[in-house]
Amino acid sequence: MTAKRHARPRRASPNGMPNFQGHAAVLDHTARLVRAQLRRKRVDLAPLAELARTVGVTEPTLCMAVARYPDLGLCDSGSRRFVWWLPPAPLAAGFEPVIVDGQLALRLPVDEPGQRPLHISGRHLGAGSSTELEAPELRKVGMGELGYTIARLSLLANRWLTNTDLATPNAGPSRRLFQLIASTWHASPEPAWSIGRLQVHQAEHAEPVGARFWNGGAQTTALELVVWADDDDQLHVVNVYPAGTHRNVFGAEPTG
Repeated sequence: MTAKRHARPRRASPNGMPNFQGHAAVLDHTARLVRAQLRRKRVDLAPLAELARTVGVTEPTLCMAVARYPDLGLCDSGSRRFVWWLPPAPLAAGFEPVIVDGQLALRLPVDEPGQRPLHISGRHLGAGSSTELEAPELRKVGMGELGYTIARLSLLANRWLTNTDLATPNAGPSRRLFQLIASTWHASPEPAWSIGRLQVHQAEHAEPVGARFWNGGAQTTALELVVWADDDDQLHVVNVYPAGTHRNVFGAEPTG
């Protein structure tokens, strides 16, 4: 008579997950734990080693989990590796996560000689007023300073953007908005005009980009991009709007 073989129970890791690192369910659960940790701390990034210890997995497992999702990624600063969490819209438009002075930022690379990269960072759009922080559209973001900035830019653009995907209250940041920011920057290496550290770049697009909301809602194909030069002469997005809407230039004051 053949003895029955009993399946040996899997040993659980400290966070209660089965100890089989390559399984998709484990990786998905790890990604949820990562987002929960970053949301709880309201930050955009955390050191890989520290985060792996917190969620109770190995660093290779955490890296595999991060690689499964477009809103999670890895970047290096010096000898340390960090995990970031951001809305995927600007990443799909060509922006790259970078760490500047210990803070997460987005950089738009350029190919043309002499043209400088463009940055999006929380420092130069501010953290918003207490009223904005109470707004449901921003309260649900649950990310750090850069994630909040991406959401804020998208909500401002919702007033004018043509063919926006922000038509529903629960929609995420618009990929089209960041594509327009990128194409405007590439098409306008020199500012149309400037005041001190503020520069206004303008570009025409093949299709209407939005409505001039102080000009009867007329559609326009021209977009203006306001950027701020910091102390290191790096350029950061401050605002974007349809050309001819000059009253909105200082809609988001720089804070750096």
